[in-house]
Amino acid sequence: MVLTLEQGDRFDDATVSAAAKEFGCSKRQFNRYRQRYRDSDQLTALLSQGRDGGRGKSRLPDELEEIIQQVLEEYDRNFPQALDIQIIGEIERRCDEAAVNCCSRRTLRARIGKIPSRERTARRYGRKIASERHEHHKGQTPKLDFPLERIQIDHTLVDVVCTGTHDRGHVGRLWITLAIDEATRAILAFVLSWEYPNASTVAQCLYRVMIPKDEWLKRVGTERVWPMFGKPDRVYLDNASEFSSRALRFGCNQYNIGLEHRPKGLPHFGGIIERVVGTVMTEMRLLSAATAKRRGFSKVKTISPNEKAEMSREELEAWLIEFICGKYHNRPHSSTRQNPQLAWLRGIYGTERRAGRGAPAVPKDKQKIYLDFADIETRTIERYGIRWDNILYWGEVLRPFLDAGDQRRHIVRRNPYDASRIYFRHPDDGLYYELRSSDITLPSVPVWEYQQAHKREKEEFGDRPDTETTMASIKRQREIEEQARNRTQQHKRRKNQERRRQAAEVVDEVTPHSSSEDEQDLASPPTAGSPRRDVIYEVYE
Repeated sequence: MVLTLEQGDRFDDATVSAAAKEFGCSKRQFNRYRQRYRDSDQLTALLSQGRDGGRGKSRLPDELEEIIQQVLEEYDRNFPQALDIQIIGEIERRCDEAAVNCCSRRTLRARIGKIPSRERTARRYGRKIASERHEHHKGQTPKLDFPLERIQIDHTLVDVVCTGTHDRGHVGRLWITLAIDEATRAILAFVLSWEYPNASTVAQCLYRVMIPKDEWLKRVGTERVWPMFGKPDRVYLDNASEFSSRALRFGCNQYNIGLEHRPKGLPHFGGIIERVVGTVMTEMRLLSAATAKRRGFSKVKTISPNEKAEMSREELEAWLIEFICGKYHNRPHSSTRQNPQLAWLRGIYGTERRAGRGAPAVPKDKQKIYLDFADIETRTIERYGIRWDNILYWGEVLRPFLDAGDQRRHIVRRNPYDASRIYFRHPDDGLYYELRSSDITLPSVPVWEYQQAHKREKEEFGDRPDTETTMASIKRQREIEEQARNRTQQHKRRKNQERRRQAAEVVDEVTPHSSSEDEQDLASPPTAGSPRRDVIYEVYE
C-alpha cells in the first residue's frame, strides 16, 4: 500500500486514511512509514522498529531505586515474614533520612509487585525452596503391575497432642511411620511411637508389613479386616540416617529386598508417601487436640491443644486403624480410580483378564523378622562374655570361642525395648542364640531408660557405675517420679510411663516367650551342644 501511494502522482486525504486503515495503523503512523521509505528506499524500513521510549521501564530516580533495592534485599533475607506495608514504611523512613523525595505508596506497591516471585522466595527461604515452589516437576512414578513390587516408607510428627493412658494428662505429640504400596495405594502398616524415628521404628514397621495383622488388630480391639501383608520386592526411602543404617541393609539382604533412595534435594520424588501422610494428617484435623487447624481472624478465643487433649496412644492407634480400614481402603483413589482394597485383591488373586501375583507366604518365625531388621553391632567375646551399653551378657554358646581365644568381632542384635537380652549370631551355623544379662535381677527395661540412669550416675559419681548401681538408680527415679506433684515433673513422668508401656507392648508383640519360660531359661541356660529351638533362628546366607 505504501509503494502504491509513493508510485502515484497525487492522492487526497481520504485515500491516505483508507490506506492507513487497511495497513492497520493510524494515519499519522502511516505517514511515518512513508517518510521512512522515502529516506531509505528499502522495504525493510517498513518493519516494526520496537519501542524506544520508557514504557515498561522504571522512571524512578536512581537514589530512590537504590534505597528500594536495599530495603527489599535486607527484609527478604532477615525478615521473610514482613508484609509489604512494613517494607514500604521502611523505604519511606530511609528516604526521609537521606532527603530523597519518595514516590506514592501505590507506585511502591507496583514496584515491589514487579519482582518475580521465585526471586523473592529464593532470597527469603533459599534456592531449594524456590525450586520446589516454582519449578516445573517433570516425569512421573513408573507404573507397577502388581502389589509389593515397591513400597514407600516415611515418618512425620503427628498433628495431635495425646494423653497418658491412666492419668489422662497431656503427654505430647507422637511420631508416625507409614508404609504404602505404590501399585495399589494401599497402606501396608504404620507405627506410632514416642521415640524419635530410628532403626527400631523402621524394623517394627517392616515387621508389621511382612506378617498378617490379625493378632495386632485383636490386641487393639477392632473387628476391621486388614488383608495387606507380605515381603516387598523393593523399598523406596528418603536419605534420613535411619534409612541408611547397617541394620536395615542387613535385614534387606537377608530377605532379598532391594533398597532405593530418592535423589538428594528432590523431595517430590517421594510424592506418593508424602501425599498419603498429608491425607492422614488432614483427617486428624477434625480431632479436638489437633495442632494444625486453620485459624481465622475471628474473635473466638483459641484453646491450646494441650488443654483439649483427650486421646491416648492406644486410642489414636485404634482411631487410625478405623480410618485406614474403614474409609481409606474403601474409597476410590484419585490415581488408580479404584479402591485400594479391591486393587490389592485383584493384584494378588487376579481377574478374568490377568493373573495375580499370588498370595504371600505367611512367615513361620515372626520374631526372626523383627530381629533381622533390629539394632546390630559387632562385639568381641571376652572372659566376661559380651558387653553392650555397660551390660554384660553371657551364654554357654560363647564358651567354645572363649576357650579357643577367638578375638573376631561377632554380630549381635537386640530389641531396644528390652535391655535384658541380646541375640548372638553364630558364625559357623548362622543361627541366632539368645544371651541373657549376667545380672539376673536386671528387669526388662528399655535401653533408653537404662542409658539415662547410667548417664546420671556417671555425672554424679564421676566413674563408671556397675549394673547394680544403675538399676538401683532406675528404681529410685521411678519412686521420685511417683512422688512428684508439680506440673513439669508430672509431665515428664507421664511421658516416661507411656514410653515404658509402649516398650512392653512391643516386647510382647515381637517376643513369643512367656514369663514362665523366661524364668526357666534363667534357671537352665542352653548349651552349645543341644541348642533350644525356641530361641534359635535360622539365618539364610
